[in-house]
Amino acid sequence: MYTEQTSAGDFFDVSEVSGLRPEGVEIVGGGVKRFLNFLAEQENQ
Repeated sequence: MYTEQTSAGDFFDVSEVSGLRPEGVEIVGGGVKRFLNFLAEQENQ
């Protein structure tokens, strides 16, 4: 969730839903499974 406390973090939207996103949210698509695979790959590096 984007709040004042978390504003320094990175925010990604993996949904396939079109529409506007809050400032600072990067649309990457691909769904939750793709994102979980990305996290697993990062952990294995």
